[in-house]
Amino acid sequence: MGLRGPHANVRLNHQQPSDELVITDAALRIYRKMRKLDRQCQCPPLPGSDGSVCPACEAWWQLNGELNAALGVGPIAWLPSYEAPDDEVERDYTPKQSGRDRFFKLEKAASKSKKRRYEFKWQK
Repeated sequence: MGLRGPHANVRLNHQQPSDELVITDAALRIYRKMRKLDRQCQCPPLPGSDGSVCPACEAWWQLNGELNAALGVGPIAWLPSYEAPDDEVERDYTPKQSGRDRFFKLEKAASKSKKRRYEFKWQK
């Protein structure tokens, strides 16, 4: 015969660690810097590239490791912390869905954290 009454509901005393991405303020600061560097990129288009990268891309890759560590993805330097859906990629490269998911979550968190300075015109 099974348990009855209040003992029938077995509850764990500890919570399982979630696989959800925890986005901190430090991660958002790094992400905003990286998006600004994305817009400053002056690398040649991919088909005829000679393998050189611009200074903005070098700075982006340095911040990439920091963002991976801040997000808890791991300090893997060669793994892009996010992959924007509109990025130009090589023909044989398929962007990882996890990178795209992180991009959308970071974009959502970055847009939520922007505080309006004033609510009405007369509050300027």
